[in-house]
Amino acid sequence: MGDEVTFKQTKKRRRFWMVITIGVVSLSLFSCVGLSAGIYLLASGDRPSILSGDAVGVVRLDGVITSAGGDGGLFGDAGISPESFAADLKEAVEDDGVRAIVLRVNSPGGSAAASQEMYEEVKRAAKKKPIVASVSEVAASGSYYAISPADEIMAVRASDIGSIGVFIAVTNLEGLYDKLGVKMDIIKEGKYKAMGDPSKPLTKDERKILQDHAKEIYNQFIDDVAKARSNLTRGQVKKLATGRTWPATQAKELGLVDSFGNYQDAIDRAAKLGKIEGKPQVVTYEKNDWFDLVESGIKALNNIGKLPRMEKIQR
Repeated sequence: MGDEVTFKQTKKRRRFWMVITIGVVSLSLFSCVGLSAGIYLLASGDRPSILSGDAVGVVRLDGVITSAGGDGGLFGDAGISPESFAADLKEAVEDDGVRAIVLRVNSPGGSAAASQEMYEEVKRAAKKKPIVASVSEVAASGSYYAISPADEIMAVRASDIGSIGVFIAVTNLEGLYDKLGVKMDIIKEGKYKAMGDPSKPLTKDERKILQDHAKEIYNQFIDDVAKARSNLTRGQVKKLATGRTWPATQAKELGLVDSFGNYQDAIDRAAKLGKIEGKPQVVTYEKNDWFDLVESGIKALNNIGKLPRMEKIQR
């Protein structure tokens, strides 16, 4: 009798673990199939279409503008790179169901070169479809640069607008190194190759080189905004290029903003410019949709066990 009970208990345990094993294997297979489908779609560049008629596409410009490849998606630092922005904007431009585009902006700016890349993308897109830039909290420095080619710039009255200007920051740790007893030997070829070395102050020549560099980018900024904003001359933009921001109420008087309105107002205005009758469908193109989360997850798994990459400091 005792042997029979033991046999039944053993049989029950086997059946239990068999069910658990089958469940785990089935779940793993299902996950692999789903992941494979995601990888295939990412590789092919296709996304399912959800548009059934005339629509307004929304492309977001959120956070600090970083250098190429700088945004990290789900597993990286916040920010937006020209690649992700350009990809979203291109998708909206090429989507036949989208008649107009809204750039939803909340950014203090960032990399000058990355902002200039975005500027060129917006300028190119504006030749194909109407674009309304909708500012929520701030469109300053590089982000204002990027959206200036839009057909219209709309903001709420309390938005911060402007900050046309350039700066270069060079860290000087000479005093700290002295206190710590740190000595640095620089071996170089090229007179200015170690310019910006934090162990010493800038020389007079180095300071002039960096000042000229900043001035060149500053003039490019002014030139491009003046070309994009047909209501402003270069001279007018130059007067505004002090590096400061204005509340949108003042920015409108200065010609940096075209009208006041919230996100929905921008959608309605874009629909009108796109000649959409009735209420438009709205579709948002952004880097952190579920396809990109799959891609970020794959990258994260590939990076397990690897040392963190050292990023080059930009000055």
